[in-house]
Amino acid sequence: MQVGEKPAGIIYVAAGFYLVGGLLILLRNRGLLLFGAFINAMVILFFFNMYQNRPAVMLSPGGLISKIAQVLLEVTLIYVLAVNWKKESN
Repeated sequence: MQVGEKPAGIIYVAAGFYLVGGLLILLRNRGLLLFGAFINAMVILFFFNMYQNRPAVMLSPGGLISKIAQVLLEVTLIYVLAVNWKKESN
């Protein structure tokens, strides 16, 4: 990826939303968790769909680090949803 291709402001906006989203996990609100899991999954799918033919982007340090963080967030969201669902059904 060339330096000119890098969208500067979107990186900070995305980081801010992920920080806020991560903090909202602590509320354990089922609706917020479902919405967060859905949106996060869509972002991951859109990324892979858009850049599937550009391995330089997919395998770049920024691409790998951000997708690893997103996958970990998705696993955490699904885990919290499953634990809360299990508690409510008992």
